[in-house]
Amino acid sequence: MAMSKCWYFSIIIATVAAAGCATRIPAIQKLPVAAEDAARAGVVARDGDLLISRGETYAALLKYLDAVKLDPYSEVFHNKLAIAYTKLNYYDRALEAIRRSLGLSGQYPYGYNTLGTIQMLQGKRSAALRSFQRAIHLSPGNAFFYLNLASAHLEKNEGDKAMEALRQALALDPEVLTRQGGIGVQSASVQFSGSNQNYFLARLYAERGQDQRALDFLRKALSAGFTDVEKLWTDREFEKLRETQEFKDLLEEFGITDRPRPGRVS
Repeated sequence: MAMSKCWYFSIIIATVAAAGCATRIPAIQKLPVAAEDAARAGVVARDGDLLISRGETYAALLKYLDAVKLDPYSEVFHNKLAIAYTKLNYYDRALEAIRRSLGLSGQYPYGYNTLGTIQMLQGKRSAALRSFQRAIHLSPGNAFFYLNLASAHLEKNEGDKAMEALRQALALDPEVLTRQGGIGVQSASVQFSGSNQNYFLARLYAERGQDQRALDFLRKALSAGFTDVEKLWTDREFEKLRETQEFKDLLEEFGITDRPRPGRVS
């Protein structure tokens, strides 16, 4: 698949600040695009969106490549291309595409969110954290950005900061977690799942008084292998829930009948 034809750009080197950490990103000078080409690019990109929503990621990738050929100066199309590459685990290509997106618009929040997602998947946790923070700075009303930020904090074992980011996400959109699997092609997302993530969500919903959701996520956490069960007796968010029969039945379901002694993990 020939890639070089896509990238005939005039490039000026500029510094793009990412949440207090300067990152060298080539700024791309936008040139005029014929109206018919721009319109056709939009149609092709929407075809890609439909394909990716069906799980046909490779076919979507080809559509986004066609879109950026027709309109090489759209940060949105390059962001979509980066997301498709990310879904296919082509992280180097994804980074190339998202750097071009941010080069075209250094104030594009979705670009920073996608950059952070790629960095998370590459294990670059601190860099990802800065990228998500930059995305939030540019678009503070986006709940998915806060969800990704929470994931980054959890990866760095910053539980309190993760909880605060989750609170912000749910305050902006109480249903954000039910939509994270289908949030659209413009937003990349680190899947907020796994034992620790689900445990934090159980704490958060218990804190909000949403007992059934708290129990549902606690079940997911235990099913996924959460073992630090001492926290079930010490985390203040479960104080009221611990008195319910549903909580006791859930623990019994997983063979947790006694509070573990200090220093012992069940």
